[in-house]
Amino acid sequence: MSEQLDLGDKSNWTVANADKIAGELGFVSDEDFANNLALFIASTVEPAKMSTFLKVVAIGFFNSCKLEKQH
Repeated sequence: MSEQLDLGDKSNWTVANADKIAGELGFVSDEDFANNLALFIASTVEPAKMSTFLKVVAIGFFNSCKLEKQH
């Protein structure tokens, strides 16, 4: 079993971690996810003063993008 990624740590929010982030959030890691992740990082993660709620905000963001969820 792989180690969980701490999504409360801003430094873990990278496109290189797309597979792990998708898994943590329950989404399929594909090109659409990676593209939307890059947008989310630039628009939300980088300017964030607090990172505690990034996971919750990300779930809402990716749901609004209508990305495929894991089964």
